Amino acid sequence: MLRRLFQKYTRWRVPDWDWIQVEVTTRCNARCGYCPHTAQAEKQTDTDMPLSVFDRLLPELSQAGLVYLQGWGEPLLHPDLSVMIRSTRASGSSVGLTTNGLLLDDRVADNLVALQTDIVALSLAGLGAGNDLRRCGVTFEQVVNAARSLARAKQKAGSSRPAVHIAFLLMRSDLAEIARMPELLEGLGVDQIVVSTLDYPAHPALDHEVIRPRDIAEYARTGEELECAAKLAESHGMQLLFHLTHPERQYSVCTENILRSMYVTAGGDVSPCVFMALGVPGPAGRNIAPLIFGNVRDSALAEIWDSEPYRAFRESFASRQFFPQCRICPKLRQQ
Repeated sequence: MLRRLFQKYTRWRVPDWDWIQVEVTTRCNARCGYCPHTAQAEKQTDTDMPLSVFDRLLPELSQAGLVYLQGWGEPLLHPDLSVMIRSTRASGSSVGLTTNGLLLDDRVADNLVALQTDIVALSLAGLGAGNDLRRCGVTFEQVVNAARSLARAKQKAGSSRPAVHIAFLLMRSDLAEIARMPELLEGLGVDQIVVSTLDYPAHPALDHEVIRPRDIAEYARTGEELECAAKLAESHGMQLLFHLTHPERQYSVCTENILRSMYVTAGGDVSPCVFMALGVPGPAGRNIAPLIFGNVRDSALAEIWDSEPYRAFRESFASRQFFPQCRICPKLRQQ
């Protein structure tokens, strides 16, 4: 998803990194059943990134085309989020975030517009009752109301920012209804819908919701359904993007764009992606082991990026001698 955002919203020059994803908090006011923070709550801690740690990033944020202030938590819960957005904008980078929408009322929307936030994505995991069942405390109507608040704030300020996106987590049981989404979102000011399939079921009860085509025929049928939804979205003035896991191919380019981006946790750890930072449940019952290359409390971001272990990780993609975490990851099978 972030690769598409980078291509459209980089404001100037070619940066050293396409994006830096910064987890400003691990706290969340929702209890989505598919999220590791819910399914593995006993392993998680609630942490806000201190401004002192965020300030350690500031000298190098200008080297990123996009700084995305979101990880496994709800960014609008961070008390200093406005400061972080303002500082990121001042660095010269574009800035965005993904929110569940629970806190995004008219006042918050006005603030996000005033701060010239480039992108606000609203997360969904189903249409109507399907979303409400999976996302305890976050209803489809609340997300719709958040989109309306953003539309009103942009109109009042005469601003084209932020672009409003929908981050849609697609479950197998919703595949037949995906074509309804553009019509349900019409008139809300949504620019783009980014569809992700459930790759990492946080609980065995969700295994049946994983969309992973078993053969070429199923891959083609599923792709046709998603392409149909994309055409319908276009007819409603929205762009719909998706990735689909191929049953046979393994690519040498990861959809998480780990050769041109990185992930920084709320505690300052630096990892190639959000999955390896946490160590989430993996496919076939195998967990993704955490992979951390340093902490910004101890070293500058560029020093961590240029360290020998991190370089070895990136070079593994050229040789296709992937690290164990990547060998089992569906992101290498998506186009």
